[in-house]
Amino acid sequence: LEDAFKAATSGCTIEILSDVIVDYYWDARNTGAKFTVPVTINGNGNTIKFTNTVYDGGNYMSAFRFEADAVVNNLTIDMSEAVSGFAGRFRAISAKANLTVDGCTFIGNGYTNNTRAIIFGEGASATDLTISITNSTFNGWRRGISDNEAGKDVAATVTVTGNTLTDAGVAVSANTAVAFTGNTVSGAYVDIRSYTTGNSLNVTAT
Repeated sequence: LEDAFKAATSGCTIEILSDVIVDYYWDARNTGAKFTVPVTINGNGNTIKFTNTVYDGGNYMSAFRFEADAVVNNLTIDMSEAVSGFAGRFRAISAKANLTVDGCTFIGNGYTNNTRAIIFGEGASATDLTISITNSTFNGWRRGISDNEAGKDVAATVTVTGNTLTDAGVAVSANTAVAFTGNTVSGAYVDIRSYTTGNSLNVTAT
């Protein structure tokens, strides 16, 4: 797995061909899971499960850290037994660029108070990201889907469609449009907003 991640070149596709248990200390910077080039990860219905500490030097505490455009399909990321390397905080995916997630499952541990399954715009200065999260399942996170919660719109458009979120909140912001349609949310809340002064956010929600 690490060899595949470290070998990633711009525009490549990584195929996950079997379930993987990561039972050792995981630092995205050293394992190749900090991607600085555009990449697609196809899970093919398989699971990556983390059972040890997830930490990356006090930065984003992410299992996967995308600093360029990324697509993740049909993958389960199981962090139900993961241990935080910093203040009960970890993320499955931290994205600083455009992100598309489809058909994935994110399993959290529920008991920590600062976990995020997907957080976008973390550390980003851009204000025009496109975020699409569809047909996915989230269970046991403080935030299932989250912006960077820094009081600034880092995304232009956010699409959250056809997902199931159980005990996993949604807190998303954008400066142009948010589509929140066909989702099922239980045991949590949905917060859609724009921080941009004087801007009208177009929200479609069902």
